[in-house]
Amino acid sequence: GLFSVTVVTTLYVACIALVGTTEPESDYIDKLFKLKKLLDLELIDNEEFSIRKQAIIDNYLGISSPSTSSSSASSQKKPRSRWRSQPYTYYFNIHDHHSELPVGVTPHNWTMPMVFTPQTQWLIDIFDNNMPKSYQDVLPYNNGVLYWKTKNYMTAGAFDFNGTKLPLDDIVAIQERALTHVGLNLYDAGIWSVALSLAGFSDLSSMYYRNVMYTSGTGANPQVGGLKSIRAWEPNPDPEHPPDPFYYGKAKIKNTDLTKVTMPNNFTYIRFKDGCTCPTSGCCPQEGLQQIPGNYFYRMIGPGYMLRDPLAGLYGYAWRATPAGPDPDPAQYWNYAGVIHWNDWKPITGENVWGAILGPLQQLFTKNCSHIAKFGTFKDSPPEVQLAVSILPAAQALMSPLGSMYHCPLGSKMYPPDPDEETNVSNENNFSSWAAFKALYIVLDMFYTGGDVTLDNAKTITGKIIAGLDHWFATYLLPAPINGQNVISQGGHVTFDGQYNYQQGDQAFAVDCQTWGLLVMGQKKFDTAYASKGVKAYDVWQSAKLLAGYYINGVLAGVGYTTSGNGNSTRPDIWSGEWTWGAIFMCRKLAMEYRAMGDTAKADSLDADAQSMISYIQKEVTVCTDDPVWCPGGGLVLPDGSYLYANKRFFIPWGWYANPIGATSSTAWAVCNDLVYNPFMLGGGTNNTATHPFWGGQCKNNPPDTGVLNKVLQYYGY
Repeated sequence: GLFSVTVVTTLYVACIALVGTTEPESDYIDKLFKLKKLLDLELIDNEEFSIRKQAIIDNYLGISSPSTSSSSASSQKKPRSRWRSQPYTYYFNIHDHHSELPVGVTPHNWTMPMVFTPQTQWLIDIFDNNMPKSYQDVLPYNNGVLYWKTKNYMTAGAFDFNGTKLPLDDIVAIQERALTHVGLNLYDAGIWSVALSLAGFSDLSSMYYRNVMYTSGTGANPQVGGLKSIRAWEPNPDPEHPPDPFYYGKAKIKNTDLTKVTMPNNFTYIRFKDGCTCPTSGCCPQEGLQQIPGNYFYRMIGPGYMLRDPLAGLYGYAWRATPAGPDPDPAQYWNYAGVIHWNDWKPITGENVWGAILGPLQQLFTKNCSHIAKFGTFKDSPPEVQLAVSILPAAQALMSPLGSMYHCPLGSKMYPPDPDEETNVSNENNFSSWAAFKALYIVLDMFYTGGDVTLDNAKTITGKIIAGLDHWFATYLLPAPINGQNVISQGGHVTFDGQYNYQQGDQAFAVDCQTWGLLVMGQKKFDTAYASKGVKAYDVWQSAKLLAGYYINGVLAGVGYTTSGNGNSTRPDIWSGEWTWGAIFMCRKLAMEYRAMGDTAKADSLDADAQSMISYIQKEVTVCTDDPVWCPGGGLVLPDGSYLYANKRFFIPWGWYANPIGATSSTAWAVCNDLVYNPFMLGGGTNNTATHPFWGGQCKNNPPDTGVLNKVLQYYGY
């Protein structure tokens, strides 16, 4: 490769300089070639090679004595890392099926080219059991190192939302490891499917939708395993130990009483027939239901109910039900043995709008380059539309009196606990909801011909949700400064009689409410609402950087998750891969909009911030000498092509943990960046069909119909 040529050339020049000298000079030449051999055998790394090569040359030139030079080289050389991997190399290879056809032969069916990059390959590799997973907790060094056995995890240990140290076999500790090991967050699945569809792999992401989301389960056979329901609904409740119900919104609609919806793609929901007394032995007859209550999905799903913790294995004492152990949950009456099992049953708005609406509809719109057949009935509508419609009863019930969406139904058991969880609102959820329902409305308005009761009702509900959110955005985003800065609030609570109590304390400031919020709203909408109060979109970003920007030698490299809640504006030393990508996309969008209105100074500043963050995040990770995890000096890309979720272990105040491991979300955003596609906007936020990497590249042989992308942009106010 280029590096090898450079090394050989350097050695050649160095050797020429030494030719013709006396006996010691020939020793120098021999040393240089021996040094190169050690490098080729990977017995020394590039850094040590360069230091020792320079020491030999300095020795010959008489810059210092041999003993001094050797000592100097030793003092300069960092301890050699024992962590080995193939060095990260970015590539962008396009495999176009049509280029393989003989000249003059027209293909019967158009197929999108496949874009192979380290990131798309990683997103393919993360797929198993008909689904991706959210993280890869095996680090790509020395043929694989489990993160949970690293010095980084062992020294940080397990801790709860208060930072209280926990035993490694505590339920919270085991749950984090086990769910991270195999679990899938529905938002991660949504952005994963967008990225793969853009890169020409919608066949793979469609497998996930058909076999998981359209079936509402990951397996209905108790002998094989799986989660028989991934919606907030138990199809075969145990009459002696019934599951805790969920209650949606102000009307407190019980999960079993929500309006029934038709299963997507003409699928049926598999359950045991009533009267089953042996659900785990396989003796009960099953049936398929075409209609089920229109519940949310759970925020996280997995391939099976029984779990294996990468440290504890299959059993944990803390999981034993009372009186055999410490777990008092009455639902665990059966678990005297302490079997580790799936226990994350949280139907959350943000994950649902991404996983059931925005991700699928972006795939629908991109997989055939915007060509969607017109439809006039629910039966004839694309399954992606049917999937989106299937959660509308739950979403409609969670509309607050002030226009926001409620975060979850009562019974979700939020973590950290919220005694008023049924009135909790999250602005991240609200921004994601607006983007999702806007996409659904556009698809229905452009491709649905009208006359179907179900779809007419869906369009009406969607329009009401969008209107409510527009009102919320224009009125309630800046209730009070946080740490002295005017930034968008994380959310808070909206009582059922319409009182807004904004979030305070450690949960008040969330970076993604700034980045995703401005990426969804844009400069014009935000400034129209808040410039009269002295705050513009540009100002919010400046404040966000102050509170949670991540800097390297004074240069912006990205963002973290939040800031200190103690009022001193101390920035946590946290660098998030996924949230940095959100900041990059936001800066680009605001720059374009400020430039269009003639404010080049703000536009240039925002473009510079985006480029600065890209230049750092795309660098390969530098690992610690004594631990195969992130250390200062590099970026956030692992050698296998994945982007870290974060540079350090950190509890994110809204209920989950960041770890320095490869993340599906971070990596999928990187693919969206390669193809310059904003996943919050149907069409990606452009009407450029000539030179755009996706519309002009991936779709060059199947371009959108004239005016389609312009029409889509008009829905967003462009």
